[in-house]
Amino acid sequence: MASKWFQVQHVASDYTFPPEDRPGQFPFPLCETIPVIDLENGSRNDIIHQVLEASKRYGFFQVINHGVSEDVINDTFSIFDEFFELPTEDKKCAPNRNGWFYMGSTDYAKDGVHLWRDSIKHSCYPLEECMQNWPQQPTRYREVVAAYLKRIENLSRRILGVIGEGLGLEEGYLEEISQVQLLVGNYYPACPDPSLTLGLLKHCDPSLITILLQQDVCGLQVLNDGKWMLVSSIPNAFVVNIGNQLQIISNGKLKSAEHRAVTNPERSRKSIAIFINPSPNCIVEPAKVLVDEFNPPLYEPSSLWSSNQGYTRNQPKLIKYVINHGVSKGLMEETMNIYKEFFGMEAEYKASFFSNDINKSCRIYSSTLDYDNEEVHYWRDNFTHRCYPVQEHIQSWPNKPLRYREVIGEYCVELRKFLLTILNLIGEGLGVEEGYFEDKLTKTQLLSVNHHIPCPDPSLTLGMPEHCDPNLISMLHQCHVPGLQVFKDNQWLNVDPLPDSFLVITGLQLKVISNGMFTSPIHRVMTHSKEARTTIGMFLIPSNDILIEPAKAKAKAKAKAEAKGNGNSHPIYRPFTYKEFFTTFTQNKCNADLALQCFNNLNINTHEQHN
Repeated sequence: MASKWFQVQHVASDYTFPPEDRPGQFPFPLCETIPVIDLENGSRNDIIHQVLEASKRYGFFQVINHGVSEDVINDTFSIFDEFFELPTEDKKCAPNRNGWFYMGSTDYAKDGVHLWRDSIKHSCYPLEECMQNWPQQPTRYREVVAAYLKRIENLSRRILGVIGEGLGLEEGYLEEISQVQLLVGNYYPACPDPSLTLGLLKHCDPSLITILLQQDVCGLQVLNDGKWMLVSSIPNAFVVNIGNQLQIISNGKLKSAEHRAVTNPERSRKSIAIFINPSPNCIVEPAKVLVDEFNPPLYEPSSLWSSNQGYTRNQPKLIKYVINHGVSKGLMEETMNIYKEFFGMEAEYKASFFSNDINKSCRIYSSTLDYDNEEVHYWRDNFTHRCYPVQEHIQSWPNKPLRYREVIGEYCVELRKFLLTILNLIGEGLGVEEGYFEDKLTKTQLLSVNHHIPCPDPSLTLGMPEHCDPNLISMLHQCHVPGLQVFKDNQWLNVDPLPDSFLVITGLQLKVISNGMFTSPIHRVMTHSKEARTTIGMFLIPSNDILIEPAKAKAKAKAKAEAKGNGNSHPIYRPFTYKEFFTTFTQNKCNADLALQCFNNLNINTHEQHN
């Protein structure tokens, strides 16, 4: 029989982490101060106090006398012992990630280094539906794990009830939004040198809470006061840790602590983690009872969503939505429903609109307009048409669904009013004359709808590439499924949908007109494994022959901006037409920096000096 990957005398180089990521010398220090809370001993007020203090101080605590019998615990561990002993080919029978999948140590690598673990992961909600896709071996896997999860659900509701009461939330607040969504079973074999490798990288959990069952071998480490400390292993106890979503709901009162897993030189270790998450469509935000004038919200509203690249932790404060915008909720919902119906229509009808011709006023295309020359395609279909003036273009629009022209016509008119209001406010802030942005600067109005069907593996593809919008200003109307990411401070940040709101994105032309005061964010779109995502974009675009240049602000406004350090005395960009810019933009493969460099006055002056 062939030896297993961990049956070695030395840790191979592809399991050896860089010195700065290594856990230090074995034996690792043990933290003996993380509370162990007896759920049956003491008054409810005492238990609430202990749980809240542990959640604030450590983000971790253990519970005993929790109502899950020793027989259930032993039976569950026995099933996972059997599963990890199966031949590898029997453990890799996952057809897709909607069911379950097994990950061997070589299936994951960070910078070329593998983790010292094998794992199984599967969905748990709704239980009766998900369990039909769980492993069929061992034969009792589904029966035993389902029974275990039912008990964990009861325990999770009990713990969340205690936390909610301690925070002063409405009764049932946390229990009502929670779901037992995910199980991860980990196997960490004995390692010849634990100082060189890791079983699991440092991270915070994206959940409300996580409930962990570990065998009698220590391996879980918590970062506390800048030091990595082992959590003691207590027979039949559960380790509970606070996740990112509960940190948000508590407005930062509770702590989602970083943790990781280390290995042991003599004994293997197994653990079973159950992630208790908010329901997918739940908007997570600081609880209103915890927010007042002295305790402002620390986090923007967001929703939890999963892909193979992880979960959104919270929404960056730099992202602002527009609400109370004057477009009725009914019109927004009807418009979104029209497009969901449109993309669900028979292929023969939609085929009449398929075109990669940028000059066609109404078109559907897949991926991008350069589909035939792309090395890699993007996971989307797009439907685009012109919409200003409406009466000039409406006859080229689809006549199905039946109310398409009526509903979308009204939507386009209302959105134009909304965007011009935003531009007028921007113009006032820049100190330009009234009406500066109307007419030629916004002569073209384009509606662009993206539809991303569920993707079996979101870690492998993108819904849209990273880019900046080349136009003046854009408006995004998102459905409830997240996917938009913005690049800020060298990291991709998730921008979650907010009901009944619009997201406004400044384009590259506004960056030029503001002489660099405004930025045009780099953004991209991720896919989702379970739900289709539909978004409606509205773009205001200058006419091709209009001259784009830094605006000549009113003298008073200009002086005020410069005094604050918000303005430049000299124009950064030379004048150009929108047609000239867009040609340069496409020639540079939609790279905003390269395109703008061609119109940068500094580049022109440098070129003249060299000649």
